Amino acid sequence: MCGQGALDALLRGGVPCGAVTELCGEASAAKTQLCLQLLLCTQLPPAQGGLDGTALYIYTEGDPPLKRLQQLADVRPQLCRGDGGAFDNVFVERGVASGEELLMRLERLRPLLADPPRQPVRLLVIDSVAHLFRDAGAAGDHGQDGRDCGGGGLAAYAARAELLFRLAALLKLYADEFRLAVVVINQVTDVVGDERSGRTAPLCRHTAGQRLQTAGREVAAQPVMRCMQVVFSPYLPTGFCYFTLNRLGRSAAACLHEDKRMTCCD
Repeated sequence: MCGQGALDALLRGGVPCGAVTELCGEASAAKTQLCLQLLLCTQLPPAQGGLDGTALYIYTEGDPPLKRLQQLADVRPQLCRGDGGAFDNVFVERGVASGEELLMRLERLRPLLADPPRQPVRLLVIDSVAHLFRDAGAAGDHGQDGRDCGGGGLAAYAARAELLFRLAALLKLYADEFRLAVVVINQVTDVVGDERSGRTAPLCRHTAGQRLQTAGREVAAQPVMRCMQVVFSPYLPTGFCYFTLNRLGRSAAACLHEDKRMTCCD
C-alpha cells in the first residue's frame, strides 16, 4: 500500500512483494517522497494495508532525508507503528560512494534479511542507483579490478552494464527469497530516451520487474500536480493517475493528497 487512494488504485494495492519496482523521473517529481511514505506504510499491519515488517532505506546522495520522514510521520501519524515514532522500524544505510560499494553492501545484507532482530524486513529502497553511476561517469571512476565503471568508450559501458546486471540479479534474488518489495529510484536528468541523460539502463530489463515514472516539477511552494505512469509491468495494465504534493505548515512538511478532480486511467 502507498497510503494514497489514487496511487493504490493505479498499482492495485501498492508495490508488489517478491519483485523489483523501478521508480524513475526527473528531479522534484516526488520519487523520494513516495518512498518515504512506503517506509512508513510497511510498518502497518496487513489489515491496514501494510506488511507488518521493517524497512531498509539505502540513500546514496549525501545525508538521507530523515527530517522529511519525521515530518511526514507527524502529519500522518496513522502511518507509524510503535511508540518510538517514524524510525522504530526503518534501518538506514548511507555514505555509498560507488556502484561497486552498493553491491558489496547489498551482499552483506543477507544475515539481516535472514535473521532480523525484530519483524522481518519487507521493504528495501535504494535512493538512488543512477546517482552512483552518473558520478562515476563524470569522474572516470574505476572499479576494484581496475575497470572503468563510468566514463566513455565501449569497455566502460560494458563494465557498467555488467555491474548493473549483478546489482539487478542480487535484488531479484533477495526479492524472491525473502518476499521483499524492492524499490529502486532511477533519476532522469535530461530527456527520457537520450543515452546521455544520466539515467541508467532500466533495471526491469534484468529483473522482469515493473517500471513506474513520475513527472511534475515544484513551483513556488504551491500544490504541484504530479503524474505517475505504469511504463512496464508484468502485473499491471499500462495507465496513469494524477496526484498533488501539498506543503503543510512552516516546517515544510510534505504530504501526498489525491486530486479529487482526476481518477486513474487504464
